[in-house]
Amino acid sequence: MDKLQTRRFAVLSPDLNVPQLQDMERDFKNAWIRMKGNLLSGGAPKLAYREEKKAKDLAADAHSRRLRQVGLSALAKEARAQVTALARAGAALSGPSTRDEVYQFAADLHAESPWMRGVSAWIMHQMLVHVDVGGCGLTVLPVILAGPPGIGKSHYARRLAELAGAPSRLIDVGSGSRVPDHRDGERLEHGSGGYSCRDQLVFTGRKSGDGG
Repeated sequence: MDKLQTRRFAVLSPDLNVPQLQDMERDFKNAWIRMKGNLLSGGAPKLAYREEKKAKDLAADAHSRRLRQVGLSALAKEARAQVTALARAGAALSGPSTRDEVYQFAADLHAESPWMRGVSAWIMHQMLVHVDVGGCGLTVLPVILAGPPGIGKSHYARRLAELAGAPSRLIDVGSGSRVPDHRDGERLEHGSGGYSCRDQLVFTGRKSGDGG
């Protein structure tokens, strides 16, 4: 399947795009070198150890001050990197964004799981309605795939998520009425149609090795 059209949206303020410390250190050292070159004649100047250390200290101070200004100083380094990347590049919705992409998406689903043609046709109709009103990204109403074990229901749901470029989460209902918990910081929400996980395609089933 050809790569789906990418549509990116600004979801965070560009002010949160704080440069990395290494980049600020490089900029401070380059500025010091230029300043030193303007004062001295002949050849490209090099920074002495103390000058380079001073440039790094100034960069670290400026970086910390910038993080405090935008409210990111309390975040862990990994989380801060995710926020700044999102502020810099925006977010892309997963799934088809045009009618042609919807048709290709449905064709790929049908080619891999022809016995699910009724479901694939229903999903295609849902997505066509969505893009016709100006929407983009994977959007389908909750649906229950009924059938005996081993026919590929769970595989179909996983493949649907993969083709759309979206993550998926299996909630095992084979052990009884255990309620899903909050794992890895993911938010599970309960509604009239069951449980849903924000930004993920969620499906329920019994864990087994047959891919059903």
